[in-house]
Amino acid sequence: MPTATPQALCNLTVVVAPDAPADASVGGRICGAVVTSSVGGTLGAVTGSRTFSGIPCSARIEIFGAAAPQSSTLGPLPANWSNACGGPALGVPCVLNPLGADRNVGLTCDTR
Repeated sequence: MPTATPQALCNLTVVVAPDAPADASVGGRICGAVVTSSVGGTLGAVTGSRTFSGIPCSARIEIFGAAAPQSSTLGPLPANWSNACGGPALGVPCVLNPLGADRNVGLTCDTR
């Protein structure tokens, strides 16, 4: 009877900065991300730092960044990806297809 080849598993660490409350008029956090996988769906939200372990290395990962409005009357400031992804983050997900190896992704939201 053939034995199944074990599937390679990878880790994904997402670091979001700053990990601080948004303006009281809007609530929530200044910066956050949501991680989804082609295997397992939504893996979870990130404020601060979080490592997702045991993800199949063959999985497609999408990370969606969000920045809180500056106030009840002003929209969000820019946010950018770093490490395994780069460029503007608002409205542009970080896509790792496939995850391929242990990866680190940073999301930094401007505060001024």
